[in-house]
Amino acid sequence: MPEIFRIGHVIRTKEQIIVNVDREYRKALWKLESFSHIHAVCMTKNAELTILSGKYHFQEGQNGIMVLDVENKLIRIKESDFPLSLIDIKPYMPSEDYISAEVTGTKSTSIFGKICKERTSYLMEYAGEIRNTYGTAYLQYKDSSDMPKEFSEFVRVIWWFHRFEDRKYRRILQCNPPYESEGKIGVFASRSPVRPNPIAMTVVKIDQVDYETNRVYISGIESYDHTPFLGVLAYDKKTDAFSREEVTLPVWAENWPDEIDTSDKEVLSKEVDELVKSLDATCSTSFEEIQDIKIETQYQEKPTHILVKGARENNLKDISVSIPYGKITAVVGVSGSGKSSLVMDTVYAECRRRMEYLSSENMMHVRPEMDSMIGCMPAVMISQKEIHSNLNSTIGTFSGIYYHLRAIYAAVGKSYFHNPNQVAFKITPATFSFLDSECRCASCNGKGKKYIADIHKLVKFPNKSLLEGASPFLGKLKSFVENPNANWMKGQVVALAKECNVDLSIPWENLPKDFQNMVLYGEKSRMVTFSFDNKKTGRKGDITRNVEGMISAVNRFHLENDNGRMTEKFMSEVPCDVCHGEWLSANGRLVTLLGVRYPIA
Repeated sequence: MPEIFRIGHVIRTKEQIIVNVDREYRKALWKLESFSHIHAVCMTKNAELTILSGKYHFQEGQNGIMVLDVENKLIRIKESDFPLSLIDIKPYMPSEDYISAEVTGTKSTSIFGKICKERTSYLMEYAGEIRNTYGTAYLQYKDSSDMPKEFSEFVRVIWWFHRFEDRKYRRILQCNPPYESEGKIGVFASRSPVRPNPIAMTVVKIDQVDYETNRVYISGIESYDHTPFLGVLAYDKKTDAFSREEVTLPVWAENWPDEIDTSDKEVLSKEVDELVKSLDATCSTSFEEIQDIKIETQYQEKPTHILVKGARENNLKDISVSIPYGKITAVVGVSGSGKSSLVMDTVYAECRRRMEYLSSENMMHVRPEMDSMIGCMPAVMISQKEIHSNLNSTIGTFSGIYYHLRAIYAAVGKSYFHNPNQVAFKITPATFSFLDSECRCASCNGKGKKYIADIHKLVKFPNKSLLEGASPFLGKLKSFVENPNANWMKGQVVALAKECNVDLSIPWENLPKDFQNMVLYGEKSRMVTFSFDNKKTGRKGDITRNVEGMISAVNRFHLENDNGRMTEKFMSEVPCDVCHGEWLSANGRLVTLLGVRYPIA
């Protein structure tokens, strides 16, 4: 239950609304006057969260007083609700707050978790979590009673930067923003998560509302998975929105987008890729600029082999070999001929010794008996002994190099922002960890790949009819038709065929294309009714629902069941369309070292 501090108060006269920031928070106002419009996030006397948006006049900026003309926009707060408690101030940015398209309705009720009022603060329960995984984002409410009964096309989600709720972050009043040639600004002049009350508000598009599972599917949000949210507010263009022509922005924000981008994260990934390509082409940073290190080598050209000269370990007698890179080399011989002495006690032992500073064994390794060996590389030895690992283990994690490489990128890597609204982030070794739930790609959970429903596996025998088992997913519908039950996935196909006058005994490949598409992809706007009367169980009834389709159902089943083993036989593995196999979140993919991004293991 987060604690929300009161940072000031808001009063209303007949003609004006006056915002007064408490003295201890006034440093956070630095450079806020560069914005003509702001949002004042407030609590009413009844402990209800609300937002007053508009053009504010900084009549006494140094004293923390800002004035909003009542006539400027329609104010939905009643006079009797004043005074209000001020809990946050945010600058109005069209790229974060304005939608040019016509917004249909403002039905969403302002529903939040239970609020307990204290003398100078509020304790508020979370309404639920923002789930953001496998490329799908949705609000998962804890209880259906917390959900608005109706949603408009767009809503403003009020969520909580839980990673910055520690008091040490909440005491910070000024920050260094990711704006070119701009010095320190107050946190109220930014959308930084580091602020007295780490509250975020994001306008999102409602894609689907599922009251059965207490879920609201959305697009246009970039929060981490399992981020708590406090509730939603209606997005009303009459009171909340101002076009780019109406507002004045500081110099550093004049080239920002003129409206909200509510597209999915695939667009973000493409922008990241385009940015990195341009950076790679223009990057001129030299290694000497990062660290003054001289590298000595025994050869000028890049080696292509491991070269061993005069190996004498155990029973070897001055053996010299050349082992090529990028190929599988087998060492064969009779028992006692020295295979293990060459491979394990010489080649692997020397590679391990050269990398001993990476070892977690805390021991020094003795140099094998030999004249010389060049072309060493990090090595992992796999023997008949069991390796204690998991599905996320790689050569990098097993050898320990992975952890050191992360530390190097965190220490000297450079981050670049693809968007002027990108929140500055601190680079730490965890930024490059696909094992960290908040730093790996949320779309594929750090796996670099996804499973998607495969039409050819769902309809494996197109020359057969659906009644005879064209689809292993549906099975033989003939048996189902003869003795129906409440299985909706099969029932919707039968009901749809009846409604469309389609003969299910015809081979799948000869069925009408529009019917095939509805069976595969569904038709959300189409409702069908399936009636069943099971003679064996005596159960009967009617089911009326939207046509979901096999592909939508399989993807949904896979999303709702993390192991996915029941559905993977109907799916195919494809590279993640967000991180493109790089496993990391956008932050990790925005950091380069000598123009090179952190490599996947």
